[in-house]
Amino acid sequence: MGEVYNTIAIDIINAFTNNPERMFPAAFVAITVGYIYYVYSFLLIRRDKKSSIPLWLHVFFLADDTTACVIFFLAAMKYNWYWFYVMFSVGMFIWIFFELYCIRFALLNERQEIRGGDKPVTMKQGIVYVIALYAVSMVVVNMIIVWTGDEVMMQMFTICNILAVTVPPLYWWRSKTREGACLGFALNNIFIAFTNFLPPGYGWWTTGSSYFDHPMWYIAGVVLTLYTIGAFIMLKNKPPRATLAGQKKSLW
Repeated sequence: MGEVYNTIAIDIINAFTNNPERMFPAAFVAITVGYIYYVYSFLLIRRDKKSSIPLWLHVFFLADDTTACVIFFLAAMKYNWYWFYVMFSVGMFIWIFFELYCIRFALLNERQEIRGGDKPVTMKQGIVYVIALYAVSMVVVNMIIVWTGDEVMMQMFTICNILAVTVPPLYWWRSKTREGACLGFALNNIFIAFTNFLPPGYGWWTTGSSYFDHPMWYIAGVVLTLYTIGAFIMLKNKPPRATLAGQKKSLW
């Protein structure tokens, strides 16, 4: 592992200890918009009976979450059971079940659409697909962690956040309506893109470690914020999904 491995993990501890008035609000905002992201995902599944996030991305996030659960547990052990790393390890463990819920829904209701074609897709085939994709995702996630030398995988979380806000709009673009999506979800994606890439004192990453305080970081933030604003406008121009008898109205 490189020097970054030690720097980011210790920087985060120092930021919470020495700069709590900035670090706590920045972390709270980042965690909150991530939580809202999944609240919308669950609500859309229950109302529209359609996933807002593609199955392959849920599986990739599952690989990230299971890895993070272990990574943060090891970091907690190394740094005298530092409260933030303990909390994050537990949080990632809980998040695993969020992903499994969404994956189960997709396998039960969308496996034919995911596979494509006219030939029926069995549950067994769907499970095999998920297992294979999970194995590949675990390799990708852990290779990135090794290459970046990031002990607490904050760089990997950045990649996940980028995928979280850029991939769903690709599927919205194909749809004739807002089915499986809503304006609130798209608006929260704008907040994710904007708040994640703020400068030190405002953004969680840059406040936690100077490693992220780089011009490319802010360029990425501008590009992603503009992208998510465009996705919001694109979705707003589509009609809401049709409400059938007995169905609840679409989310805003």
